[in-house]
Amino acid sequence: MKFCPKCGGLMTPLRREGRTLLKCIRCNYEQELTASVRREYTASITTDKSLRVVTTSKISEPSKRELRSKEELEQEREEFYEIALELMSSEEIGEEEGGEY
Repeated sequence: MKFCPKCGGLMTPLRREGRTLLKCIRCNYEQELTASVRREYTASITTDKSLRVVTTSKISEPSKRELRSKEELEQEREEFYEIALELMSSEEIGEEEGGEY
């Protein structure tokens, strides 16, 4: 890490117009990033293979919606249509009976 020569603030890397600079977070002082300083700002982490977590998902198992047959879907549509017709007719009858307030 590098600190600002003027105020002592932390210098953070900044990329501008294809160049990499170091910029102070307090006073905005800028300095060209040299190759030796660049190595100080490179971070790398290695983890032990025994600590890694492997996740998997089931792709081949069909969903519940795919298990329905076309006949079941057609029957559900007919039932839905009948219920909708009943509700619409009951609303029309209800409006005619209680028409005036």
